[in-house]
Amino acid sequence: KTPWKSILMSAPVWGIMLGHAASNWGNYTLNQQLPTYMANVLGFDLKLTGLLSSMCYVLQWLVCIFASWMTDWIRGKQYMSTIRIRKLNTIIGLWLTGIFVVWAGYAGCNTTFAIILLLLTAGLNTFTVPGCKSSMLDMAPAFSGIVFGFSNTISNIPGFLAPQIAGSILQNSSLSEWQAVFWLSASVHILGSILFLLKGSDELQDWANVEKINNIVDSKNRTSPENDDKNDDIIQTKL
Repeated sequence: KTPWKSILMSAPVWGIMLGHAASNWGNYTLNQQLPTYMANVLGFDLKLTGLLSSMCYVLQWLVCIFASWMTDWIRGKQYMSTIRIRKLNTIIGLWLTGIFVVWAGYAGCNTTFAIILLLLTAGLNTFTVPGCKSSMLDMAPAFSGIVFGFSNTISNIPGFLAPQIAGSILQNSSLSEWQAVFWLSASVHILGSILFLLKGSDELQDWANVEKINNIVDSKNRTSPENDDKNDDIIQTKL
């Protein structure tokens, strides 16, 4: 049976969910607010704004494929352990992008530099895919779908929350207000990554060790067959 309690009480699982949510916060903020920023602050026309905004999605697609391939290559060559490369990817996807998005807000009249920083922010965010967003495959492969389901549910809250908060800050769409939005996004990125960086793991968790769980249940059934209905309690106690 699915160890729901163990999943929800797992620090590595919450590290995945918070990192996923932090990534989506920055992604939703940028993808939904970038056209407005380029039009109102950088002074681009509608056609150029649409072109540059679409480039964010193309860049994310390319970077995600490259980062995933690079991660598997590094793991295959054993240059780094799985958890180290996942944490490095998370730092690139959340910390580096947090720095870039704040920096873009202070680029001043250098619109080209600002656009480059914003495109890098959007593209490098997808390093979290082979980072914290894939860690459940290492620590709980048998329950990775369930863990990802929880993570994807929690991480989509920023889909409606981040734009609402950004809108409440952008009363006049002034540069200082945009800087506050970018600072908020960077803060969420960094704070949301901390638990995964501290508690993230590539080791199979006890509650996800199906063979061990089955052995516990089989052992108990051999001694007390009448206690089949208490298997969940047995597993939780043993683990």
